[in-house]
Amino acid sequence: MEMIVWIPVAVSILALVASVVIGLLSVGQAKRSADSAEKTLGLAQEQLENSVRAQQDSTQPYVWADLRPRENGDGMIQFVVGNSGPTIATDVRVEFQPSLDYVVPTREVEDAHRIQALLSDRLKSVPPGRVFAWKLGVSFEYYDKNDPRPADEIVMRVTAHGPHGPIAPVEYTVSLVDLKHQALRPVGLGMVEAPLETVGKELGKISTLLTKMHEQGRSE
Repeated sequence: MEMIVWIPVAVSILALVASVVIGLLSVGQAKRSADSAEKTLGLAQEQLENSVRAQQDSTQPYVWADLRPRENGDGMIQFVVGNSGPTIATDVRVEFQPSLDYVVPTREVEDAHRIQALLSDRLKSVPPGRVFAWKLGVSFEYYDKNDPRPADEIVMRVTAHGPHGPIAPVEYTVSLVDLKHQALRPVGLGMVEAPLETVGKELGKISTLLTKMHEQGRSE
């Protein structure tokens, strides 16, 4: 008789235990689901941030500087600063280590100081495709043994701002040893620069001659 009385109690206890177990399992499953959802949300946010950053980077300017021969093949060395990116660069600065006058010929030191002062201050803006160029002597002067220089290479660091704020600094080394072996022959528009100058001079002579003939005709 006592056993019959305890049966409903045991069943109730088992049901309660089962409910507790099921509840704990449900809580665990819910927690795992919440953790999974949080991770998914974090990954989605990270992907969005990366996408926005990539989009901004693709619309930032790309500013560079170089010491190189002119493209017309005349042997003139020039220092250039340009923007190959799609947007305008502002507050463009170029820092040199060592100083630019350490690598240029003696008679170009004054111009090197002027260029360095300008670029240390800043170029207010460099539009897309724009190239600033300054002459710094001819190539053979850079390898004149009678005109030694303290350094054969220079490190340049370029900084600027774009539409999305500061761009990542660009830093690299320009070596005079590498510059020495560059071919001094016209490339691109430089191939037609000299012929056009010759044509321009000849046209000037013809224009002067025609003017003189016209004046002589009027005087007669």
